[in-house]
Amino acid sequence: MNAAERLIYFYDRLVSNKQNDRLLEKWAIVFDLSASDPNLEDDVTARLMSLRQQIDFTRSRLDEHGIPVELTNPGFERLKQVASPGKLHSSWNDHKGNIEAPECRKVFEWAAWALKEENEADLPAEELKALRMELESLQSALHDTVMTRELREFIQQQITAIRHALLDYEIKGTQALTDALHKVVGAYSVERVKVEREYENADASTKNILNRVFDFLRNTAEACDNLDKIASFGEKAATIASTLSPLLLRVFP
Repeated sequence: MNAAERLIYFYDRLVSNKQNDRLLEKWAIVFDLSASDPNLEDDVTARLMSLRQQIDFTRSRLDEHGIPVELTNPGFERLKQVASPGKLHSSWNDHKGNIEAPECRKVFEWAAWALKEENEADLPAEELKALRMELESLQSALHDTVMTRELREFIQQQITAIRHALLDYEIKGTQALTDALHKVVGAYSVERVKVEREYENADASTKNILNRVFDFLRNTAEACDNLDKIASFGEKAATIASTLSPLLLRVFP
C-alpha cells in the first residue's frame, strides 16, 4: 500500500458510514475508537493530526514526481478540511456534500496510480493484533506493579509512544512505528544511567515488567525490519533494530 492508497482507505471509511453524527463520532468509527472512551476527543484529535500529516506527506511525494498541486484538488484539500480537529463538534451533514463528490475519490485513485512504484508491504494483521494485545497487557501490568514514580513515568512514556504509533499504523504505515522507535532509542540514550540504577535496585516484579517492555520493543523493531519496504523506510527500520538491541542489552542483559 502506498501513501495515497492509505488516504483512499480512510476516505472510503468516512463516506461509506451513513450515520449523520458529529464529526467526532464519525471519525471515531473511522479510526475504530470506542465512543465511550473518556479520552475519545484526544485520541481522535491525535489521529486527525496524523492523517493531515499523511495528506501533506503524500503531496510531497507527488511533488517529487513533478505533479502540480491543482491535480490533487479538490480531494486532498477537502479531506484535509474535514479532518480539522476544530470541526469535530460540527455535523457531518455540514460537510458530506463537499467531500462525497465523485471527483474527490478520483483524485485519490489517480494519486495512488502515480505512486504505484512506492508500495510498502504491510504488517500481517495477526502480527499487528498481537503487538496491540501485548501492549495492552503491558499497560495493565504497569498499573498493577509497585515501582518508583520516576521509573513508572519513564516506562509509561515508552508505552504511550508505541501505543500512538500502533494507532497511527494504518494511517502512516511503518513510518509511524519507526518514528516512535527512534524516540525510544533517544529516550534510553538520554536516561540510560538513571534507568540502569533503577533496574539494579528493582524487585523481581519490576524487573519482570521492564524485561517484558524491552522484549516488546525489540519485537516491534524486528517486525519493521522484516518487511519488504521501499529502500528509504527499510534503512530507517534496520537502523532502529540494530541500534535498539545493543542499547537495551547493555541495561538489561
